[in-house]
Amino acid sequence: MNRFTAENRGCDSENYTGFITWKKSLFILSTLFFIVYILPLGVRPLFTPDEVRYGEIAREMLASGDWIVPHFNGFRYFEKPPMGYWMNALSLLLFGDTSFGVRFSSAISTGLTAFAIFFLVLKTCRRVYPALLSSLIYLTFLQVFIIGTLGVLDAILTLWLSLAMIAFFLGEIDFISKNRAYTYLGLFCGLAFLSKGFLALAVPVIIISPYMLWQRRFLELIRYSWIPILTAVLLVAPWALLIHHYEGDFWRYFFWEQHINRFFSSTANHAEPFWYFIPVLLIFSLPWTTLFPVAFGKLITFNIKKLKSKNKPDNEVKFLGYLLLWFLIPFLFFSYSKGKLASYILPCYLPLSILLALGLERAYGLKQLIPGKWTRYLEKTAAYSNVFIALSLIGGIIFMQWFSGKDPIYFLTESMPVLKSLILIFAFLIWGAMAFFFISKKITTSPWKPFIVVIMPMVLMLAIPFTIPDRMRIAKAPGHFLVNQKDFVTADTILISEHALMGAVSWFLQRNDIYLTGGEGEYKYGLKYSDSEFRHIPYAQLTSFINNTRTQHPVMYFDKSSSSETPDYVPKPDKVKTENNFILRIYNQKAVTR
Repeated sequence: MNRFTAENRGCDSENYTGFITWKKSLFILSTLFFIVYILPLGVRPLFTPDEVRYGEIAREMLASGDWIVPHFNGFRYFEKPPMGYWMNALSLLLFGDTSFGVRFSSAISTGLTAFAIFFLVLKTCRRVYPALLSSLIYLTFLQVFIIGTLGVLDAILTLWLSLAMIAFFLGEIDFISKNRAYTYLGLFCGLAFLSKGFLALAVPVIIISPYMLWQRRFLELIRYSWIPILTAVLLVAPWALLIHHYEGDFWRYFFWEQHINRFFSSTANHAEPFWYFIPVLLIFSLPWTTLFPVAFGKLITFNIKKLKSKNKPDNEVKFLGYLLLWFLIPFLFFSYSKGKLASYILPCYLPLSILLALGLERAYGLKQLIPGKWTRYLEKTAAYSNVFIALSLIGGIIFMQWFSGKDPIYFLTESMPVLKSLILIFAFLIWGAMAFFFISKKITTSPWKPFIVVIMPMVLMLAIPFTIPDRMRIAKAPGHFLVNQKDFVTADTILISEHALMGAVSWFLQRNDIYLTGGEGEYKYGLKYSDSEFRHIPYAQLTSFINNTRTQHPVMYFDKSSSSETPDYVPKPDKVKTENNFILRIYNQKAVTR
């Protein structure tokens, strides 16, 4: 028999049904990841501002050969260290300057995180059931999917943080030695630091320290702490010294502006109330949110005595405590910060997925287990809640598409509005149907029962890349419009852009010398340097700049507006091109008149 089935001694293994082999589980996990995450990765257009920004910074690294100092449209861009850009650049080398290439490193990081979850649970609990279920739960969290298929850096950071936390706990269960565990901890913390900065060092510390206090081994942590510190320093030092050598102001700006002010200043960007992440978590964990009472109720019932016991805790009790700290402390830490984005709590979904899987295993994964009265009541409540959610969303789609009297969800000619609406409706019908099947008497005692819930969001995830709302395409996807202008842009064409479009203009036209007009936005720091400040043209100077420049070069001015009328601060163009809300004003080269 396979060494990971019930024959192996594990946590409550005598009550456990063999279920499936680990090889078949990996095949299921790999197939789902490939179909849902990889295959549709290049279907939808790139969005502004994030995807084109991180794609363009990586493209400029490749074009310039400068892998030390990040630049965005030729401006110094010091908001993040380079690891995410390096990974994106390697992806662009493999897949070209495409939307697939921009998103691949994020998607593969999400997949590797899911496989790391499988490995961690398998080695800790020695059961395939929770290992497979926790990995599938992670991949089918809506927020994990959204971030994991966007060309952003959060999934990369989450991968390194997850591997750091996993490496530490593998040392706790004696799968690897303490020295190796702390070395790997430092290695992955260093990679996380190179992806996001000092935050990557704070998160493991605020989780591992209280865990070791709970284990009454804090002195041991202090004794071994030199190993991860030295490892991380040795890994980060080469780039850190080089960036300081080439750009002496980097560390001041990066530390104070991107860490202290962002997290603690009252004027931080994206300021939100303390409770902001609670609804974010509940909404973006659907449909698993509705099973929280079932899973956590079982966890408490089965483990409360063990947690209170004065005996040395077994691996699973230690694991549960570690997971709770891994989830709660970062969640509270990010809730306390002034600036908040939904993506900040992405690292919290990994421990949450394992806790859910262990709880659902208690409810459905044991031999000949018939769910009790309260479990049946809670699972019916979960099923009916999901049916209500599905029907409400279907009703909302129908109303907004055909009866609202305003712009429908799909209205562009090329968007096939009826077909896309039907695809979304079908996805939510499957969601509701699977919810009903979940409470069917035919599967009351089946260990496969929680895996039915995997199908509910999976169908929606497959539909999302093909059903992007037209309003979002108009607001965030200028790629089609910009690519159509590429053949008309010559080497001597002067390009001017508003802040909202500049990253997209750089990426799609492959230029890093675009002039900025209007607000400075995220380019504010880079514009302070003498070799860049001349490229910001305030509105008051724009007419003069265009009239003077067009005597030597053709000029193209890219704007984003709901009106194609020429504003007062620019001269009348020779030609105007529009698509949706994207506008290009062209000023052909004119000879100097005397």
